[in-house]
Amino acid sequence: MNRILYPSLLFIGIVLMSFINSKTNAITIQNLSKKWELSHYSVGWFTEEPSQKEKDDYIHLSSNMTFTSISEGVFEKGSWILKGNRIILSNNNEKDSLTFIVEDLTKKELVLIIDDPSDPDAKYLNIHFKN
Repeated sequence: MNRILYPSLLFIGIVLMSFINSKTNAITIQNLSKKWELSHYSVGWFTEEPSQKEKDDYIHLSSNMTFTSISEGVFEKGSWILKGNRIILSNNNEKDSLTFIVEDLTKKELVLIIDDPSDPDAKYLNIHFKN
């Protein structure tokens, strides 16, 4: 009986610990509010480093719901809101907003996907930021 009981308990313990030690953070304003530097892009298993023009790109999400960013060398600022797993950025100088889907969030990494219905291929590109 012990031959079956101990391995079963060990297996159940390992499974439970994998849920408890999950690296994914809850998608909250507090967990998102920091400066995220562009790390790389990925599509499936393929990864690509940022271009020379993008090497200093970042997005800084502040807890007061404002943001600053550099995208391809262009500084932008505005406000942001969180709706479920979507971050909506509204640039102070533009009417349109930009929506991202949070694909993954840990203490050190944020992975975003551009939510653009007019570009059906956008959903495959993961944009990786590091903290």
